[in-house]
Amino acid sequence: MTTNKINFKVNFKLYLISEFIWNLGRTIPHSILTIYFLNIGLSIIEISLLQIIYMISIILFEFPSGVISDRFSRKRIYIISIILIFISYFIISINTNFLIISFAYFLYGLSNALKSGTLDSEVIIQVRKSNLDMKEFSILEQYCSSISSIIGAGIGSIIYKNINNKMYILSLVLFILSLVIILFFKVDNNSNSNNNNNNTNNKSPMIIQTKNIVLNFINDKKLFLIILISLITVLFLQPFFQFWQILYKEKAVPIQYFGIAYIIFQLCNIISNYIFNRLNNNLKNYLIIIISIPISFTFIGFFTNKFYFFFLFPIVILLFYTYLKYILLIFRKNCPEENISTYTSFIGTIQNIFSSLILLLTSYLIEKNNIILSYNIMFYLFAILSFILIIRINKIIKI
Repeated sequence: MTTNKINFKVNFKLYLISEFIWNLGRTIPHSILTIYFLNIGLSIIEISLLQIIYMISIILFEFPSGVISDRFSRKRIYIISIILIFISYFIISINTNFLIISFAYFLYGLSNALKSGTLDSEVIIQVRKSNLDMKEFSILEQYCSSISSIIGAGIGSIIYKNINNKMYILSLVLFILSLVIILFFKVDNNSNSNNNNNNTNNKSPMIIQTKNIVLNFINDKKLFLIILISLITVLFLQPFFQFWQILYKEKAVPIQYFGIAYIIFQLCNIISNYIFNRLNNNLKNYLIIIISIPISFTFIGFFTNKFYFFFLFPIVILLFYTYLKYILLIFRKNCPEENISTYTSFIGTIQNIFSSLILLLTSYLIEKNNIILSYNIMFYLFAILSFILIIRINKIIKI
C-alpha cells in the first residue's frame, strides 16, 4: 500500500504540472482572441462559426474517445490530444484564411474531446484504490486550472501588444513541455487490461458493447441521477459564460473593465475551493447555496447600479462554483471505475448537446425579454431542479 501511495503522489504531481502547463498554453490567446481574429480579417459571423465548428467536433468525438480510452490506453489518448492542440495552434499562428482556421478549430475541438476522461480518470482510479481523499484531489486540480487560466489570460494580453500572433509560439512551447512531462506518468495497466480481457471474452461488436454500457448508465438509478444533476448545471453555465458580456453591457459596466471581470471570475473559482474545503458534506449547506444563487442574482440584478453590480455579481458566481465542486465530488466518488472514461465522455457529450439547446433558449429569452429577466428565469429553473435532484441523490448516495 505504501508503494502505491508513493507512485500515486509522483503521478499526481506529474499530472498537475502537465495540466497546469497545458492550460497555461491553451489560455494565452483567450483574453484577446476575438480582437486577434478581427485584426486578421475575420468577421463576427466567421468567429461565431469557429465556435460552432469547435462544439460540433466535441459532440462528435468526445463519447467515442471515452470508449477508446477505457478499452486501450488513457495515457496515449491524452498524448494524442496534446499533439492535436499543438497542430491546431500552429495552423492558427501562420494562417489568416477562414477555411484553414476552421480546420484548425475542428482539430482543437477534437483535441479537447480526446482529452476528456483520460488521465484525469486514471488519477481518479488511483485515488480511489489508494483510499486517499477525493475532495483534496478535486480542490488541488481546480486550483491548478484557475491559477493557470489567470496567468495565461494575463500573459496573452501583455504579449499580444508586443508580438501579436507570436504569442502562439509560447503556447506551442508550453504544449511540448506538457507532453514531455506526462511521458513520465506511470499508468496502472490493470485498469485497462481488465477491460481488454473482458472485451476479449465478449465477442460482440464494440458498438453493441458500448450500447450496453450506456444502457447500464441509464438503468442504474444512481448513475442516471448523476447524469441529470450534471445536465442541470448547464442552465446556469450557458447563460453565464455565453452572455455575461451582454449582461455587463446592459448594466452599463464600461467595456475596459471586462478583462478585470474575467480575472475576478477566475478568482471566484479559487476562493470557492477554499470555501468548499472548509464546508463539510452536509446536504443542508448545499441546499442553502442552491437557493441563494437565484435569490442573490434577483437582488443584485434588479436593485443595484453598475458599480454595485460589478462588485456584487461575482458573489453569485462564487456560490455556483462552490456548489459545482460538490457535484464534481459526487461524480468522482460514484462513477463506475471499469468504464470511467466512457461515463465521463458520455456525460460531456450530452452536456454539449444540451448546452446547444439551452443556448438557443437563452438567446430567445433575451430577444423577447431583457437580459436580467432572462437570467432570472434560467437561474430559478436551475435552482428548483437542482434542489429536487440533490435531495434524491443524497437518499441513495453517501458522500
